[in-house]
Amino acid sequence: MGIEPIGLPFSRTYLPPPEKPPTNENSNAPAVLKPWQQGYRFDLNGNDGNIIVGNVLLGENNAAPAMFGKPTAADRHLPATSVEERPPQAQPLSQGLVDPALRAFTARFAYLAATDSLTANNGKITDLLKKSGPVGEQLLAKMADMEQSGWKIRPLSFNDRYMQLEKPNFFSRLAKMGTLSGYHYDYFKGEQLRTVAYNNVTNALGGVMGSNYGAGTPLKRITGIVSHELAHHDGTLADIKNAANLPRAEQQTLAKRLLATETRAVLTQLHISDKIGDRHITDDVFKAALRKRDLGGLIYDAWGKSGSTYASFGSLDRKYANTFVNEFIDDLSAKTQGKFATPLIDMKTGKVGVFDINEGIGNRFGAVTGDDELMRRMQSPTLEKGVPAGRFAGFFESKTGRAVSHGMKGVAAIGLISTAADLKGAYGESFAKGNSRLARVGVDWAGFEAGTALGSKFATALTVASKVRVPMAAIPLVAIAAGIGGSYLADKYMGESVENYLSRKVE
Repeated sequence: MGIEPIGLPFSRTYLPPPEKPPTNENSNAPAVLKPWQQGYRFDLNGNDGNIIVGNVLLGENNAAPAMFGKPTAADRHLPATSVEERPPQAQPLSQGLVDPALRAFTARFAYLAATDSLTANNGKITDLLKKSGPVGEQLLAKMADMEQSGWKIRPLSFNDRYMQLEKPNFFSRLAKMGTLSGYHYDYFKGEQLRTVAYNNVTNALGGVMGSNYGAGTPLKRITGIVSHELAHHDGTLADIKNAANLPRAEQQTLAKRLLATETRAVLTQLHISDKIGDRHITDDVFKAALRKRDLGGLIYDAWGKSGSTYASFGSLDRKYANTFVNEFIDDLSAKTQGKFATPLIDMKTGKVGVFDINEGIGNRFGAVTGDDELMRRMQSPTLEKGVPAGRFAGFFESKTGRAVSHGMKGVAAIGLISTAADLKGAYGESFAKGNSRLARVGVDWAGFEAGTALGSKFATALTVASKVRVPMAAIPLVAIAAGIGGSYLADKYMGESVENYLSRKVE
């Protein structure tokens, strides 16, 4: 038998066995190692084995030799070195039910801060009212008259005088601050206030978390609230001393006045909101009530728990309140049709057309004990001057202060969205990765906006439907829940795919 040629197709290759390395098996003395052969010995797994120094085995390497941990004289001649840090790596985004909605909240906050529509001031409100047609002009004229009479129109503060009188306790005032959208009071608990206030904090939080949707913003929402409060300037909302002690007939008269002024204020708010393009779930509730002809019942349920003069609602029942408001609207609608040749309310959408906000103010529905004193106090000059703003507050009302405030909100927005979406890690990997991560956040936001809008419309339709009994209070709950669901579905079926696709495409 011979050795087959090497390299032939389909043939075996036979090579001679390797030579056995020389060993010291037959010698008592170990081979002398060269200097470069001395040092660590490693086993096949890369672990430390025995240390060999000269010709002697020192045993297992449980510790490095003493010389390795000490600097030598030559070390000072080595160039300074540093370990290059690894760029930050973006963490994968969570796809839980709530996490995409939280990213949508931060995106909406960033958008509102960038467009300077997160909070309101008198100048911004005035600019929007100027664009609101005849009703806006009426409101601006009313605002000017009120300021001439000593009224103050301003943002609500924690130490607002009404807040101090209504909630002296710190924690109860804090809770009130989180729920109150605004107020209109001439006198309250015997003290002259002459203030229309609007709450930037509550409305900003609500706008970020989805109370506004679509083109709606906290600024537009507050403009609608101020319109509501200005429409109340009809000689009704004032401090009625000992209202709970009035005869039942007089309490009913007071309740009618309050039902009428709230109806006028709601209609004004809805008209202005539509004019400036606001979308808010509370407005959807009002529109649903108008379409069901149940606005009086809604006012009775919501405002009747407010205390103060609204306690007079206890002298009526819900059915009477609803009938009274419907008759008030029908009368106002007939006068509007004759004056403006347009319907007051579109029953298909709940939108409110142009009308005279001063219509019917002179009708006080009867007499109440103390009316003469009330009218005298309302027509009296202002008893106290407004407290001047402190240096800090005054600075933020200046042009420079407004710019600084806007910048601070922008920085806060960037910080929040960066934290929620780990933008720092994404941009640390690459510019393309950061941009694709932003795109995914945009998908979550779009899903939330679409879900909120569809949820509100669906709940409103069910509420108005005669065959379905859904309380109007369910509209905001359904809208927010649908928004959270929309952001979750958008992220699950589109968000991650969009992020990966854009990242690969750019790279």
